[in-house]
Parts: sequence; C-alpha cells; structure tokens
Amino acid sequence: MELVPAHTRSFRELADLFERGFEDYFVPIRLNAETLAERMRFDGVDLSRSCIARINDEDAAIVLIAPRGWSSRVAAMGVMKAQRGKGLGRAVLRSLMDEARELGERHMELECIATNERGLALYAGEGFERRSRLVGFEAEAPSAAAAALEAMDPAEFAAEMIRYGAEGLPFVFQAASLSTLGAPCRGYRLEGACCVIADPSLATVRVHGVLVNPGSRRQGKASRLLQAVFAQHPGTQWNVAACVPEGLTPGLFEGLGFRPYPLTQWHMIAEL
Repeated sequence: MELVPAHTRSFRELADLFERGFEDYFVPIRLNAETLAERMRFDGVDLSRSCIARINDEDAAIVLIAPRGWSSRVAAMGVMKAQRGKGLGRAVLRSLMDEARELGERHMELECIATNERGLALYAGEGFERRSRLVGFEAEAPSAAAAALEAMDPAEFAAEMIRYGAEGLPFVFQAASLSTLGAPCRGYRLEGACCVIADPSLATVRVHGVLVNPGSRRQGKASRLLQAVFAQHPGTQWNVAACVPEGLTPGLFEGLGFRPYPLTQWHMIAEL
C-alpha cells in the first residue's frame, strides 16, 4: 500500500475519487470540483494530511483529514468497491492515527452512520468509542410567524458560542467550524436567541446553528426566532445536519414541523 497526499490531485480528480469511494453508500454521494471544495473549506480539511491509498499503482481509497488544535477529524473515508473487505480501510486508518500521534495530537474523531455495522466494527477495533448518537431534521415550509429580525455576522454567532460555553459538540457545530461561514450565509438575532443559516437563495437551506442566551432559555425564544426566519424566507425546504446530539434540542424542531432523518450517526472519539 502506498499513501499519496491528496494535494497532488485536482479538485475534479478528488471529486471523482470521492464518488467512487462511496459507491453504493447508505446515502447517495454526488459531488463536483466546486461542491467538494466548498465542503472541504467548511470541514477544515487539510489536503496535505489527507491521502489517497494506492494498491498496485491503482487508486484504492481516499481519506479526508481535518486537523483542529491537538485533535483531528476523519471527515470522510471511502474505499473503492473492488478493494472493500480486504482490510485496506483499517490499514489506512492505522497509518493516519500513527501520524497523528507523531504530531502530538491528543485524539481523533469521526461520525459513522448507525446502520453501518462494518464501519462501526472497524472504528471500534481501532479504539474509537461511541460518545453520542447524532440526529438530523428536515421540513418543507415549516411553521412560521413574522417578527423583526436583527442581522448577525456568523462570526459573531461563533464568538457567542465561545462566550456562553457551548462546548462538547460534534465538529460541524463547533464555533471554529461556524466561524468559517461567510456571505451569502446569514445570521439572525431575536430577543435572546440567535441562529446561522446557509445561503437562503438555495432550494434547501441548512440551519447551521441555534443558540440561546443562558438567561433566556426554556422560554420558547429559539422557536420564535426560527419561525421568524422561516417567515422571512417562505416556501423554502430546510434541514439540520445529522450531527445534533440526541436530546440536545428536545422538541424544538419537531414542534416546528420538522421530521427526523431516517438515518442517525454515532459521534466516535479515539484517545491517542
């Protein structure tokens, strides 16, 4: 097995490898160079740490690594269909974990779809422990009620997360991830609640984060904020990534007419 740094390939080549590595996956993966570049930017992927595994001069797997401080995240790991079931994923993961240890990192994390029994067994065998089950939500034109919203810079939202001690969240909901969101993403504030959403001109808009001032919680302010956001962007389909720790937002999205995603994930961490 040979590991080649991912930065040696173009984004178009990487998008093709990504789709091949996730062929017949639990959810369809469709990417082009532009959408992959955007995903990597948000995920904080380092192409010098990410790699392509080659067997007999053929591309066999791709792994994307996102470092952050003294930790890193396996943002994606896909193995080409012809190489599955041969131990390649385990060999690549071990190599990347060894590299992380040599760099002085303290832990590595990832998310794995809960029904991916082979993946869960692989990660558990390499020391990854399940920390929390992750859920997501989706809705078409959810419950809305107009209110006067204050615009908010997504970077300010991230700063407030740090200020109020919003810690222990999966990678995509951490302040460092949300601080990278720029225009045309939008932030809004209403009373003691604030949120960040993706580009509202999209057919499906993602709610990237919701935060309520600790002194304003359990007063329905998050619901009123989101309803006002939905009213400002009517006729839109919305979703929340399946990275919300189960029980973190009890009844919030369901009460607004959202449906839980059928697939859930496990947030897993390995101490290095």
